[in-house]
Amino acid sequence: MALLPLIALADKSGMCGDSLTWTLDESTGTLTIEGSGAMCDGAPWNDDKDNIIFVVIGKGVTSVGNHTFKNHPNLLNVDIPNSVTTIGEFSFCRCYSLSSITIPNGVTTIGQFAFEGCSSLTSVTIPKSVTAIGDMAFCYCSNLTSVHISDIEAWCKIDFRNSKSNPLYYAHHLYFGEEEIKDLVIPNSVKSIIYYAFIGCSSLTSVTIPNEVSNIGSFAFQGCTSLTSFMFPDSLTVIYSSILQGCSALTSVTIPDGVTSIWESVFEGCTNLTSVNLPKSIKSINYRTFYDCQSLKSIVIPDSVTSIATEAFYGCPLTLVTCYNTNAPTLGKSAFSYTYPDAKLYVPYNSSSSYINEGYHKYFRIYEMKPDPSNIHHVTIKEDHTEAIYDFNGRRLESPEKGINIIGTKKVIVK
Repeated sequence: MALLPLIALADKSGMCGDSLTWTLDESTGTLTIEGSGAMCDGAPWNDDKDNIIFVVIGKGVTSVGNHTFKNHPNLLNVDIPNSVTTIGEFSFCRCYSLSSITIPNGVTTIGQFAFEGCSSLTSVTIPKSVTAIGDMAFCYCSNLTSVHISDIEAWCKIDFRNSKSNPLYYAHHLYFGEEEIKDLVIPNSVKSIIYYAFIGCSSLTSVTIPNEVSNIGSFAFQGCTSLTSFMFPDSLTVIYSSILQGCSALTSVTIPDGVTSIWESVFEGCTNLTSVNLPKSIKSINYRTFYDCQSLKSIVIPDSVTSIATEAFYGCPLTLVTCYNTNAPTLGKSAFSYTYPDAKLYVPYNSSSSYINEGYHKYFRIYEMKPDPSNIHHVTIKEDHTEAIYDFNGRRLESPEKGINIIGTKKVIVK
């Protein structure tokens, strides 16, 4: 019987940009892209996508096109050169076999859904050149275990469009080169920490932020479940939404005196938080700020606070609250929990009626604080020897009022 001759598989090839060509070696499953300039959108080799295992992109290529390698189920490895500046939308979407990716230093933008559904991806390296990562770029990359960076300042500036733009959302472990970051020190050169910057980084145990930082974006440290304490820098005036939401190991927080506003859900779900200071500069406690802080049993609310929003303290087992505003801060719906009948609220002298009218008695037993004699700054006698009258806070009165009055040098109680 005659033997049939062996026929070598012919390479397939074509154009994939104005000055780019592609060649597929079917014997090895290697797709090579060569030339210069931007890659076209889509996959000219789409009929053979199941046969592609390796991709080698030549040094002259400046971008990976939109949808170029989408749904390539057997793609294991991609070699991207430093000449590439853009990784397009959906470019590696649902490449189920891709286990690691190194973004070269030169890429500035990673498009939306670029690596969405890469369920075998375990490691990703992000260079300092990247400035923006699009919507859901790493969505459903549920097996990620490590993110490697080389510049913390650059990382703090990346424009993450949402939580799943940041691979840390799934990876939880951030590495500086090959060393895992557990005690994060933000460099003095950093002025702002972008939203979502360290979201989900559960390996962080401490964070040091210099006073040069004047802005921390929403969700920046959300889900950092190993943080036990946090000190906001003195330069902050606003604490944005959900910055520490879900930091379940957090026990104490220091808020600087210059902060005037704390946005919603900042401490929501910080189930071990036992201590927090509210500065006298703060004007409101917003929606769900302390929602479900299951270990927070006491809080002092300064007299600067004029409103407490819906569910601000809901789920907190508060048994002792001290509020210093003589006019009760307005209350949102379910601002506190109803389940602690022995909870006490201490309010300034002669102000309990204001708190009852606002509905605080639904949550607390209300007690008035005794006047503090140290609040009396001076008591004088008129030149005509008619005795001047002051209230217990040192306010000059035309005539005695109900409560404690200072007349001359005597304390007089008017009922």
